[in-house]
Amino acid sequence: MTSNHRYPEPQHGANYGIVNTGSGTVTNSGGLAVGPNAAASTPAAPSAETEPVRQLIAELRALIADTPLTAGQRAAADAELNTVAAGVREPRLERGKLTAALDGLTTAVGSVAALAGKIASLHEAIAHLFH
Repeated sequence: MTSNHRYPEPQHGANYGIVNTGSGTVTNSGGLAVGPNAAASTPAAPSAETEPVRQLIAELRALIADTPLTAGQRAAADAELNTVAAGVREPRLERGKLTAALDGLTTAVGSVAALAGKIASLHEAIAHLFH
């Protein structure tokens, strides 16, 4: 099957693709769209699917409360968990925002073995919402 559709000639300096140069990483792997009139979306998960995530957040809060942490670690962990909790209550989940908060949580307290496993479980539960 052939198509009569012709793509526009690229403008000088126009980017009709996704380019990641250097040693950086792309953490938002949600919907991507490239080119003229492109559109993409990442569907929100039904609220029933977020219940395991909410349960893991509650378990992490309890673990953090019982774990000896510096004031800075505790404040950072609380802030990132609040961001995750607010994010899963949104009608449209934002993968990039949730991933960034989980990365911040891992940075803040991920070196504490008791918390690292639970944080990994939370990562998996949130990733499941987007599949």
